[in-house]
Amino acid sequence: MFFTSDVWEVLVSMTNLNANCKRQTGKHWGKWKDITVDEMKTFIRLTILMGVLSLPETNMYWQKTHWLVETPGFSATMSRDRYKIILRYLHVCDERQFIPKGQPGHDKLYKVRPFLDMLLPKYCQQYDLQEQISVDEAMVPWRGRLGFHQFIANKPVRFGIKIWQLSDSNTGYVYKQQIYCGANGENGKPEKGFARRVVKQLCNGLEKTYRRLFTDNFYTSVELYQELFELGIYACGTVRANRKNFPKDLVFKNLKDTPRGTYHWKFSSPVLAVAWLDNKPVYFLSTIHKPNFTARAPNSRKAVKRRSSGAAAGSVSVPCPPLLHGYNQYMGGVDRSDQMVRYYYSSRKTVRWHIRLLLHEIDITIYNAFVIQSHETQSKPAASAITALQFRLELAEQLVGTTRVKRRPPSSLPATSEIRLKNIVGIIFLATVQPKALAKFAKKNLQAKYQTQFGHLTENEATQALYPTTKCVL
Repeated sequence: MFFTSDVWEVLVSMTNLNANCKRQTGKHWGKWKDITVDEMKTFIRLTILMGVLSLPETNMYWQKTHWLVETPGFSATMSRDRYKIILRYLHVCDERQFIPKGQPGHDKLYKVRPFLDMLLPKYCQQYDLQEQISVDEAMVPWRGRLGFHQFIANKPVRFGIKIWQLSDSNTGYVYKQQIYCGANGENGKPEKGFARRVVKQLCNGLEKTYRRLFTDNFYTSVELYQELFELGIYACGTVRANRKNFPKDLVFKNLKDTPRGTYHWKFSSPVLAVAWLDNKPVYFLSTIHKPNFTARAPNSRKAVKRRSSGAAAGSVSVPCPPLLHGYNQYMGGVDRSDQMVRYYYSSRKTVRWHIRLLLHEIDITIYNAFVIQSHETQSKPAASAITALQFRLELAEQLVGTTRVKRRPPSSLPATSEIRLKNIVGIIFLATVQPKALAKFAKKNLQAKYQTQFGHLTENEATQALYPTTKCVL
């Protein structure tokens, strides 16, 4: 559906090219052979399972020391060293075609651009959005050195790579993405109308579909909502009081004398502006809602529950404008997808930002596929529905196929034994038998050279006396 043959081919060919180019420099070592499509699928499968079975270190998935945390499925499908060397050379671009900074055509995302160009259009092709959609930013965790990493204080992930994202408000399906690469204005200055441009680019292709878009106060402006209305897209969102063309007479000035729950509105076709006082003033713009409730609206819709402190601790009903319920219900599409991805996050600790971003996009793809699968099973019996965890496990089993690690046949050497030597100073308990080659050498020279010294011992005992092991108890 998303990972078609061309995507697998790019992953395999660019990884092999990257490995061969870097190993020609003589700075890389270790065994390497070109990876195949089946082996790449096994690698992705193990990476997916690492998000389900979270362990602090990658090596622990192959360890045999602590049986309580053993994961035999990993060592049965791929060796540890093979997995780590594939991760080391994992690539989706040809670095020989890199255009240096300052030259025309330079792309900050060149290391992931071929992968994104193939994958992101498939998100739009495979899913039909519902009526409510939302635009917000998502964060890919990253604290390393990177020219366009960001800090957002009110996000669960505060440091990382910022992605503008358009998602379905009901399911969280990620429909479109744009990765933020820094200021695009002249001389490095902030671009004017930047947020408006981002929203319009994300909504490109949705013209005249009359969907309902929800945004927060970073994006919302009167100009944007007027343009979207002309394109056939309705919108609703919070807005900053100092935005251009927002009616200044709606801004609350004396908060102490204004009761909580008070709201005012002004309408200038097609945009409705609302000011509402909760604990703090909140301002809205909308081309969807009406300013007041209809006569048939239930009383429960005319207020929201809020916590109260002090002597009247508990919950109180606070009057609210009609658009508040719709905004609270449909604004969280991006947060929903971000939350679902975090449950089984596959990304591993790495010093290369493009690997972190690549694995994040794989997680997004898995979640999108799960949403589509869930829609297809809605008409089937409830017993056929699966959870996100079950979907990941079934996907991992399909990816691994028949790939297995080839094991060398076991050695024919005898098992570890204990031998006690007599007539030698001290009492020595030897823990292991010497290797076969060493025993043959001792056998050839034993009678001629050491007959007088060890004549009273058997050949095996003499061999152990000649070549004692390091582990002994005196």
